[in-house]
Amino acid sequence: MATACMFCLVFSYWTLPAHVDSPPVPERINTQFKLELHCRAHEGEVVILEWKLKSKDRYVLLYRDGKVRHNDQNPFFSNRVELKDSHFKSGDLSVILKNITSMDSGMYTCEAKIKTSHREKDIYHEMNVTVIEADELFVNQSGVVELPCSSPGGATVHDLKWTLQDQEGKEHHLLHFRYGQVTYQDPYWSNRVKLRDPELKSGDLTMKLLNVTMENSGTYICVAQSHSSDRKKKVFLHLIPLTVNPEMKPSQKGAQHIEIYSAIAALVVIIIIAIFAFVYSKKCKMKCGASIENGSDPEGPSQSRRESKDILLGSHEAEGNGKFKEISQKKRGAPTNFSAGWAAYEDVTAFPRK
Repeated sequence: MATACMFCLVFSYWTLPAHVDSPPVPERINTQFKLELHCRAHEGEVVILEWKLKSKDRYVLLYRDGKVRHNDQNPFFSNRVELKDSHFKSGDLSVILKNITSMDSGMYTCEAKIKTSHREKDIYHEMNVTVIEADELFVNQSGVVELPCSSPGGATVHDLKWTLQDQEGKEHHLLHFRYGQVTYQDPYWSNRVKLRDPELKSGDLTMKLLNVTMENSGTYICVAQSHSSDRKKKVFLHLIPLTVNPEMKPSQKGAQHIEIYSAIAALVVIIIIAIFAFVYSKKCKMKCGASIENGSDPEGPSQSRRESKDILLGSHEAEGNGKFKEISQKKRGAPTNFSAGWAAYEDVTAFPRK
């Protein structure tokens, strides 16, 4: 048992990972990303505008009588929704949803009544939003990482945006594809990002990030849109936290390798010692067993002499007992009394011992 415990302690010590100076891994990054929910109409006076999420009661946003009605808003969207243009220039009825999470997924509807010089017109748009929060990715500095993103069911994507929100909350526009063409790309990311499917036909929107740096840590947002009609849209949003670890120096890598090789060597030595101890113990047991079968005394001559003496004394006592019986038989016919019995006993006990 003691040997097993010592083996465990030694093995645990030698298999400890090498110490490398690196900053602590940050917790999951909370994105402050804003999603624009598009809705447009002809220019005119907005009599009423209702934004709803079908899975929730009350309103995402309600505009009526020239102002936003905050009392009618669902508390889930409180302080998270605002009009893109409070003056509705060019008929823009879009709203901006902040602090996106997967709980914001669902079917959004935009309903409005617009008053023009001729008549009132009703507007209705639908937008199905899917938000996916991916597991955090880790990559070493100067490495390469693929940021996964896809459209459900491989739906054709007409509009794709890749954005980075860094650890300071600043947004960086990496790439904007629209109908198969790059409409915008930050020069900083030029030749550093590549799409797996540049034509956006397979539904695979994964982007490869090359030569990453420490400043590239943050949350990457993939926003893709597909249009089944002018009034029905699908939006896919992927949130991908990425942490870039500092690159290890050659001296740190060498120290780590030395620790690994030392642990392996120590383990081999311990195994060899354990095997030798087991074999030696086995041979000792076999040798002791053979000595007992051959009549030799493994406990030493002193023990043997004591046992021989005890056997000899036992034989004399047996002989004395026989003489006592013989005397008793001779006196069987005579009257027995205490004196005669005592004399017989003295004769027996007086028998000399060699």
